[in-house]
Amino acid sequence: MATAKFEIYMDKGNQFRFRLKAGNGEIIAVGESYPEKKSVLKCIASIQKNAPIAEIIDTTAVKDEGKKTAAKKPTAKKPATKKVTMEKTPPAKEHFDKGKNFIDQSDLDKAISEFTEAISLDPDFSDAYAYRAKAHNLKRDYDSAIADCDMALKLNPDNPIGYFERGYTYLYDRKDFDSAIADYDQAIKLDPSNAAAYSHRGVAYGQGRKDFDRAIEDLTQAIKLDPDFAIAYSNRGLAYRFKNDNDHAIADYTQAIRIDPFYALAYFNRALTYQSVGDTAKADADFAKAEKLGIRGGERGYLRGYSEKK
Repeated sequence: MATAKFEIYMDKGNQFRFRLKAGNGEIIAVGESYPEKKSVLKCIASIQKNAPIAEIIDTTAVKDEGKKTAAKKPTAKKPATKKVTMEKTPPAKEHFDKGKNFIDQSDLDKAISEFTEAISLDPDFSDAYAYRAKAHNLKRDYDSAIADCDMALKLNPDNPIGYFERGYTYLYDRKDFDSAIADYDQAIKLDPSNAAAYSHRGVAYGQGRKDFDRAIEDLTQAIKLDPDFAIAYSNRGLAYRFKNDNDHAIADYTQAIRIDPFYALAYFNRALTYQSVGDTAKADADFAKAEKLGIRGGERGYLRGYSEKK
């Protein structure tokens, strides 16, 4: 006779869940979603340990003419799908969510503090390490970011955020373009909808390998996923400029500026492109705009590159 079994699967939100199936294949119960498989396994173990001796408490019984309704005998009807509440560590998740909110508010020190507290409560919390790495990257504390990414990936080798943040450090701090590309390959494999991963990998191909065609391909995919991705337009414009395709470069810089009228680097790089085609008036106007937005003339040589904004 077939026995019941727990089946672990990934839901539409890329979260781990389980469903309990009877011997005939019918779904008996479905668990809540978790970011890590380890949490699902712990819940299954708890159910296996406690369910055989669990008492049934019927809170739905009602009085009928002064008497309680008698419990009905089980029938052969299809079992109803029930939601099982699994064991979590609510305090750790609470601190994790607070940390993400602080990142959104650009309060990075508080974000790091919250992620650290989440880790102290749940040392196996891979996403807490990955997001703390994100905060460290934004603070340009790249050594700490690498350490947190390594730990996140040790705990969960399929954590796309860990690969994304480590790739960012390799790209913009270490200038280790091959390692950056390898990490973004993994991030994209695990999360093909991540427009920023395509954008940064495109920068790595252009800046590191001088493969501008591949850079344009990745940046185009980033724009397809996020049509309002101003940085991707600006970086693709730079790749076109390196290919001496000035018309496409100007078009991309212009689109980046339409999306973000305060994007100083887009004005600056468009000015350089206008300058290269001999349109001095437009070049001067864009240089003036870039300087007004914060780019000084003495920085021009330094800023002739890709934007590293996330």
